[in-house]
Amino acid sequence: MPKQSRIVKAVLYICAAIVIFILHARVMPYVGYVVGGVIFIWSLDEIVERWHEKRFAMLSIPLVQIVIAVLLCLASKDIVKVCVIWGVWSVIRESREMTHALDRLAYKKSGLINTIESVVVIVMSALMILEPGEHHAHVHIVLLGIELILEILFPLSNEFFDRYAEKKGKKT
Repeated sequence: MPKQSRIVKAVLYICAAIVIFILHARVMPYVGYVVGGVIFIWSLDEIVERWHEKRFAMLSIPLVQIVIAVLLCLASKDIVKVCVIWGVWSVIRESREMTHALDRLAYKKSGLINTIESVVVIVMSALMILEPGEHHAHVHIVLLGIELILEILFPLSNEFFDRYAEKKGKKT
C-alpha cells in the first residue's frame, strides 16, 4: 500500500476511534448504523488494498463484509440481531487476523500480542452472540475503537520488529 494511503488510513481510523471513545454512550441507539458504517468503510479499504496488490481472488471477503454491513443497518432497530450479526463478523474477522499472526509466529516473527488480542475478541464476540443485549453491544463499541487503533499499530509494530530482526541478522 502506498505511504500516502497508509497515512490517510491511519488518520481516519484513529479519528473514528476517538469519536467512538468520546461518544460511545450516545451512539448506542444507532449502534447498528455505526458498526455497519465502520464495517462498510473497513471493507472498502480492503477492496482498495487488494485491488492495488492485484489480489483479485481475495475480493470476495470484503464484498461479503459489505453484505454484513447492510444487514447491520437493516437490523439496527433490534439490538439482539445487531449483536448476533456483529459477533459473527467479529469472530470471522479475528480468526483471519489470528491466522495471519500465527503464520508470523511460525516464521519466528512478531505476532504474539496480535494472537492474544484475537483470542480475547473472539471470546468477547462469542459472549455477545450467546447473550446479545445492550450491555455487550456497549462493551463492543468501545472495543471497536480499540481495534481501529490496533489495526494501525499492529502492522507498524510488525514492520518495526521485522526491520529490527533483519538488521540483527545482518550483524551476526
